Amino acid sequence: MGTLRNISSSIKLALLIVAIVIVLGVIGKVSGFFERTGFFGKGLTIDPTANVVTRIRKISELASACSYDEAVLSRSKYRIVEIPVYRHSQSGNKIIDRLGLGIEQDGVVTDSIRTARIAVIVKGKVRAGLDLSKVDETCVKISGDTLTLSLPKPEILDVIVNPSDYEIFDRDGKWNDKEIADILSRAKEAIEENALKNGILPKASSASATQLQSILKPLGFTHIEIIEIEN
Repeated sequence: MGTLRNISSSIKLALLIVAIVIVLGVIGKVSGFFERTGFFGKGLTIDPTANVVTRIRKISELASACSYDEAVLSRSKYRIVEIPVYRHSQSGNKIIDRLGLGIEQDGVVTDSIRTARIAVIVKGKVRAGLDLSKVDETCVKISGDTLTLSLPKPEILDVIVNPSDYEIFDRDGKWNDKEIADILSRAKEAIEENALKNGILPKASSASATQLQSILKPLGFTHIEIIEIEN
């Protein structure tokens, strides 16, 4: 009787072990399926390219360099200066003494040779970076744990100038509001030119690559390469 009990216990133990192995195998396959499909949000999905594109598009605009600058704008113009002439009577005739190189008319010499000038300092900000809203699957190449992105070169995103943030440091003659507004209208162009001369685009290129690597590495990539293409 003891022998039969021992055999029965051994069989039960063997069956239990087999059952545990089967259950573990099933759990392993189900777990592997969930992991491959990204059911639990771990690792890359079956289509990692779509995941990368979605992550980049969420950024939309990557401003990676900013320049605060000021532009000096100057302008000059001819100004009309009316100079009254000296008069005296001689035998009843009026004699007009010409002054300078002006034009005589009705007893007044109008001198248009003199010039008026003005110089204005305008402050502004330039942002440069990448417009990522148009990135699609053609921009992404994945090989193992290496991600290669083909993206446009950085560009000027915007130039911000406050029309009221200016200072007149040299002024000679009369200048009305419209003339000053015309001068200030060139401020954006001048500040953008200064930013380009100071290398804002190369700075944006380097910073953009660093920021994108930081953003995309959590997706599981060990190597991330950024290739710049013509806009």
